[in-house]
Amino acid sequence: MRNPATIFAPRAPADRQFGGLRPIVDLVRLWHERSVSRRALAALDDRGLRDVGLEPPAARREAALWFWQDGGGCGRDR
Repeated sequence: MRNPATIFAPRAPADRQFGGLRPIVDLVRLWHERSVSRRALAALDDRGLRDVGLEPPAARREAALWFWQDGGGCGRDR
């Protein structure tokens, strides 16, 4: 049985939690974020894209990329 005092003990800071795996964890998180964002872009129609300030052709190019490809965004901040 676990010691009740350790059940609610504070966890290690995120930097120490994964140790030497931190770069891999960060990369997987980035890939997941890209995948989710690109699926959301693909689901919007042209009007929806313009409503959020994106040009439809640029958003379609971004949505067509694989999760590991860096598309540099949709040109919104450029």
